[in-house]
Amino acid sequence: MSLSKPQRAMSWNVEFFNFSLRVGGVCQRPPPDLPGLPGLLSVADIAHELNVCFVCDPPADNAASWAPALLLPSPSAKNLIILDQRNNDPFPMPTADVHSYQYVFHLDCAHPEDPHKINDTCIYRKPGMIKRRKDQRYIDIGSRSSDPNVADFPTRTSSRTRTSSLKRDSTHSSRSPSPSRTVASIPDELCFIPPDERREMTRIINQYATNVFQSCPRCVITGEGNYYGIQGPGLEAAHIVPQSQWNKYPIDEGIPESGNIELLKIAWRSTWDAQRNGIMLLSIVHRCFDARLIAIHPKTKLVRVFVNYDPLNKYHGKKVNLPRSVPVEVWQHHWDMCCLENTVGTSLPFPGSLTDIDIPELPKPKVQKLDHGDPTKQGSSFKATDSKATDTQATDIQATDIQASSVSIYHGSHPPSPPLSKRASVEREPWPFGKEILNDPDIVQQVIGEDKVLEEINIEDGRGRPRKRKQPGCTATEEYAEDRDSADGAKKQRLD
Repeated sequence: MSLSKPQRAMSWNVEFFNFSLRVGGVCQRPPPDLPGLPGLLSVADIAHELNVCFVCDPPADNAASWAPALLLPSPSAKNLIILDQRNNDPFPMPTADVHSYQYVFHLDCAHPEDPHKINDTCIYRKPGMIKRRKDQRYIDIGSRSSDPNVADFPTRTSSRTRTSSLKRDSTHSSRSPSPSRTVASIPDELCFIPPDERREMTRIINQYATNVFQSCPRCVITGEGNYYGIQGPGLEAAHIVPQSQWNKYPIDEGIPESGNIELLKIAWRSTWDAQRNGIMLLSIVHRCFDARLIAIHPKTKLVRVFVNYDPLNKYHGKKVNLPRSVPVEVWQHHWDMCCLENTVGTSLPFPGSLTDIDIPELPKPKVQKLDHGDPTKQGSSFKATDSKATDTQATDIQATDIQASSVSIYHGSHPPSPPLSKRASVEREPWPFGKEILNDPDIVQQVIGEDKVLEEINIEDGRGRPRKRKQPGCTATEEYAEDRDSADGAKKQRLD
């Protein structure tokens, strides 16, 4: 169980507003054992975080001269904070329970450190100027990409999936099942992994935890879990980039384009590379790490706890030793995903639901570059990308997934047969569809699509049974459990 966005917002003591609309917030606090120190986050951290999460429209005239800033509506000195990503000064700690800042743009003036008011001529804001950024790297916690181009790559878990067409030796059938593909029925044109390479990928997955422990023998955050050189109870191997979201692994400061199979293979292997994407964590820290409640700063190597949660608070601000083999871009990826999960409020709609914003097409190089540069130079035409829209929110993708799921669930139990139009007329033949029975062939054909067919059912002894097929085909495996709870075996079914 993870925390919802409203539950995460309960920990905010710094809030960001556009007029009366609360668009986000953070929890700024010092390490618990050093209460007299400034907060953990710097001005540069807040500037980067807001730039990752939001797109803001500067004034149309002379936009480059306006800098994003935060204005605290109080007469105190230095109530204006210019969001400079080079400023490593500590971000001010709230003196009261909560500091509520207005997100504004500031035109360089003669006295930027003097108190400012919201109606000063050097201050600009307008309703609706802050929009939620779309980030093509983002996928919901525990979810996977719906891109059909990545469906053929194996992961630890899947639902109603099939393995390679080669049968496994029966002597291994009672052991932990091999990893399998991520969707139920994969068209031949989307099958990219040959059997030999799939077997190698299976070995990589099975050896991952052991390899992580060899390169990282204790929890990187607590320093605990090593028992006389062996892996102690509760010490677990953890992916930094989630294994179910392997296609978001950073490559050359970007992510692989979905149509580039070679780069996708590199991303998959990097995700399962114990030295490039693996650390050991105690079980409770592991769960919170996967829930995006805790992260490690990619530069300072300080632990940040995003919410006020007592099992984690003692690690907030702790400096840790990280494996040198993990690229800094991987730590940055996890940090940014935690920012998107914890900093954005619920008031702003997902960018995919906005119809009045001109979002240009992304360029299509081999790697889609991720630019989190100065937002004042981007304007409203910046390509906002949040894969809640691209991976989990897009309506057309959901519709495709629903239809594919309906067809593939049926095909997992019944092989295809000749089209309905070519079969002998049989009055009201029953057609199993999930837990339902369909009797109208026209409805059946409409459900599965024009290019798909169902296996005809014979009525024998008062029961409908699938007609046996003589032609041998590939085998299939049933769903099996996550990394910690692998199943005893996988049921095989006949396809084709």
